[in-house]
Amino acid sequence: MWSGKEKTAGLMTNVCMYCRNTKGTTLIEAVVAFAIVLVCIASIVLYIPLLQVKPDQPQEVHMFFQQMKEDMKEAVAIEASGNGLYILDDKHRYRYYVSNANLVRTKDGRGYEIVLQDISRIKASEKQYGADIMITDRNGSKWHTSLGYWAAPLKGEET
Repeated sequence: MWSGKEKTAGLMTNVCMYCRNTKGTTLIEAVVAFAIVLVCIASIVLYIPLLQVKPDQPQEVHMFFQQMKEDMKEAVAIEASGNGLYILDDKHRYRYYVSNANLVRTKDGRGYEIVLQDISRIKASEKQYGADIMITDRNGSKWHTSLGYWAAPLKGEET
């Protein structure tokens, strides 16, 4: 007769032989493996953008350009300086410049309104139609726009 150890060893061998499939994988096994691979790939693809550093300023930059556009509606002249821009209308003089990594707007030489942060440079060049403006942030990202104005004469000037 068989001892307890031999019965267990023989039983395990029979169970393993019973579970062993000599024909290959079944369709269900292949589908489960494929589903696991798809879940892994999907999770990797979803988390990759979270690991990348992306600028969070495009909306702020767009709003800044809109504000500049509003300032230029009544403009009669613009002046581009080394690191800034002056917009002149018949009532006010707006100045945009970089100070301590902030893009600052002043009106008539007063006030100190920070309109953008983490900016390294603003470059403005005068054109016949207005100005080309390029902003560079600390990460090196650049935004560019062209703003136009109708150069109306100042009050008291003859045309």
